[in-house]
Amino acid sequence: RHTMRAEIDHGLGPVEALRRLNRAMLHGAVEAPGRFATVVHAEVTVDAEGASVQLASAGHPPPLLRRRDRVETVTAPGTVVGVYTDVELAEATFRLDRGDMMVLYTDGVTEARGVDGFYGTERLIRLLRSSTARQADEVAAALLDDVVGLQQGRLRDDVAILVVEATP
Repeated sequence: RHTMRAEIDHGLGPVEALRRLNRAMLHGAVEAPGRFATVVHAEVTVDAEGASVQLASAGHPPPLLRRRDRVETVTAPGTVVGVYTDVELAEATFRLDRGDMMVLYTDGVTEARGVDGFYGTERLIRLLRSSTARQADEVAAALLDDVVGLQQGRLRDDVAILVVEATP
């Protein structure tokens, strides 16, 4: 986390910041072998109409965009950091118009398991499409409630959810 903050302060874009994080983690692997991470890094620039987003992902589940009438998947595939010398990273650039939301989540959401199987990406997308929640905090709460409900109230993995909304 501290390395990412330092790299961002240098004015680096998302892909280069993740590359430098990877190098730092590999350098530290001598003291702590076997450490790796999935990371998503987004640079959000707010304007009068919403926000522009530059995003790169290193092995993290793909972000979802909830727009008024649809849900889109952001394609920015990437390799986990801390394992390989050369990481494959792609950058996605997109807009969030007023009312649009970007949903970031850990694999603890999609890999949550209940008696009927895994939570999965399809269920997440269905929830985002059908939810009547109108604000980012309500969407995050509805998603967390659904994941916890699937597991009968006991989370078995870490779950992190971040919903960023371009407010009207």
